[in-house]
Amino acid sequence: ERPLQRNEQLLADLRKRSTSITPLKLRRTPPSKTTTVESLCDWKTPKASLNRGELFNLKSNTDIDNWEVQYNDGTIKKFPGVCFMIPPPDPDAINRVDL
Repeated sequence: ERPLQRNEQLLADLRKRSTSITPLKLRRTPPSKTTTVESLCDWKTPKASLNRGELFNLKSNTDIDNWEVQYNDGTIKKFPGVCFMIPPPDPDAINRVDL
C-alpha cells in the first residue's frame, strides 16, 4: 500500500510539472507555422512593451537573444527570448494525462 501511495504522489507531481515544461526543441527551431507564445514578465522599452500573460504570434526566433513577435494589431516588435514561454504543443495529451 505504501509504494502505491508513493507512486500516486509521483504521478500527481509529474502531471503538475508536465504543464509547465517549456518545449526546448521549439525554442531552437524557426517556426514553420503560427506559434503562439506567452509573455512571462512585464517588459518596457521606449519603442514597445509587453505585460505578463499576453499572447503573441512568434514570427522569428533565429536570433537566440531577441525574438520577433506579432501583436494582435499586426505590428512586429523584438523582445528578449527569455521573456516568452512556448506552451506545450499538444493540449489533448495533457487532458488525457489528467483523466
